[in-house]
Amino acid sequence: MPKIAVTDTGAINIIAADGSWTTAPLPPGVSLVAGAPRPTFATFRGHIYICGAYTANLVVTRFAQVLRNGIEAPTTAPTLTPGAGTTAGAGPTGLQIGYVSFLIKDGDEILCESDLSPASATVEVTDQALAWSALPTTTYTLANFMRGYRSIGGSVPLLAWEEPITTTTVTDSVATATLALRETAVVTTGADGTVVQDNDARGVMPYCRYVEPYGDAMVYSGDPEHPERVYVSRLFEPQAVNVSETSPRYLRTKDGSAVTGLKRWGDMVIVSSAKSMHALQGFDSGDYQIVRISSFYGALSQRSMTTVGPNGDLVFASQDGPIRYNGAFHEMADDTLKTYWRTDYQANQLNYEQSFASEDRWIAGGYKLVIPQAADATNKTFAYFGHWDPVRRGEKPWWVFDRQARKLSALGILTSGGVGGQLYSGSCDGYIRLENVASNGDDDGDTYQKAMTITHKHFFFGDQSGDEAHGFSYKDSDLFVKNENTALTVRFYGGDDQASSAATADCTLTLAASAVTTPRAKVARTSVHRTLSEVAGKGVTVQITATSPVGVEYRGLGISRTEGPQERPFS
Repeated sequence: MPKIAVTDTGAINIIAADGSWTTAPLPPGVSLVAGAPRPTFATFRGHIYICGAYTANLVVTRFAQVLRNGIEAPTTAPTLTPGAGTTAGAGPTGLQIGYVSFLIKDGDEILCESDLSPASATVEVTDQALAWSALPTTTYTLANFMRGYRSIGGSVPLLAWEEPITTTTVTDSVATATLALRETAVVTTGADGTVVQDNDARGVMPYCRYVEPYGDAMVYSGDPEHPERVYVSRLFEPQAVNVSETSPRYLRTKDGSAVTGLKRWGDMVIVSSAKSMHALQGFDSGDYQIVRISSFYGALSQRSMTTVGPNGDLVFASQDGPIRYNGAFHEMADDTLKTYWRTDYQANQLNYEQSFASEDRWIAGGYKLVIPQAADATNKTFAYFGHWDPVRRGEKPWWVFDRQARKLSALGILTSGGVGGQLYSGSCDGYIRLENVASNGDDDGDTYQKAMTITHKHFFFGDQSGDEAHGFSYKDSDLFVKNENTALTVRFYGGDDQASSAATADCTLTLAASAVTTPRAKVARTSVHRTLSEVAGKGVTVQITATSPVGVEYRGLGISRTEGPQERPFS
């Protein structure tokens, strides 16, 4: 399979083993779609399928050739003429009808074949060769072969010959008995149960935004003309799709909603809309079915849909926050984060609908969702990261925010140096970087560096006590943290649940970097006790920051409290 990089300008760069690249030409008549929407990718038997970014769906073959997905059928019929006789029983006999198809081949591999041309006039012969002429032509310069199929007495057409696309005449002397052993044209089951020719099976999929492999087929959706439709290709022919309006094989979302994404999950494809989810399942074109599994949740972006965790749960970005699906739907954000998410989504709807995500399987273990920012934004990348450990215990993930001054364009799991499962990000400066390098204080590589801010939720202790005189005073803290190389700043905000919005903290502590703990040399310190001053109120928010952390491990905290000096009134 080739390695490729697609730029914001639409260039498809083929990356060589030494890291160098060349820009592959786009097929004739294909250009970048206005607004340059993010492409979606799928792989099938060494080929890469690209949808959404270009005016036609594309395929990058394993031979690093960029093709349009599918090829239009010939529009004119060939001419068949009886030729010279042959040895008795060794030539075509009976009523003969001819058809032609176009092919794209690389060596012996057929990359794509079209539907058949209109039928020729019927010719009757007895042990006579057939001269094929008036062979159709195509303007698609990447088509390089054509095939001739022959029907005997109206039966399903059979392959008679294959020649280069430049061929103008063919002499066909394949005997009727031999032809019967050849490959047939595509067939289907007619209304009466008989096998009949299917001349719509290898249609060309119109421009679409989404593509996803499913078993030995390919699933497409996001056709702007019919956004509710889902198309499934022929088995083993991912470029062959029946898009006919007279013999339709496509499926539709049950509520008629526009598709926003496709994702293979288990033995089905999850088909998402903005506020509903469907499941597509089947084995071939005769039995694919689509059923609705939710009329409430839906994915904002196909690229946000990814499998996470040891059980392969499907996680996606919705209007209501990140959602996890494992046969049932689970909201992954608490009320505070959900409120923030909804407010930010309403203000930046297009950004969320272009979001993309990946699982991080290495040290952090979680789900990273990038929300692209405006080109002139100070922080050009804003991301949510959900740590997965609590999910294993049946809880919601721990969520953190990640900001960078450089624009991220892609996330993915790569294997490097024999180590797999590590998260890498690709950015606008052309580099791909390993994320979460604990020994590197700036693995983001930009002006924002790797600044760390951990803000706890606002802790209430029992009831919501009153002010300093009537509520709690917070006296001592134990911070469980390993910070041998990096100094930390810890801020305490006392008050109600909006306390952390204050301009200054009630109490600020500095935890110096400490590689050793005296008197035990070379033993890392992992807890720090500090006395607090002037921190009081209903509750407390704790915030921990580091400018450029290296090897920091934060494990939690404890806080002691006392009652206020006055008794609270009875109520």
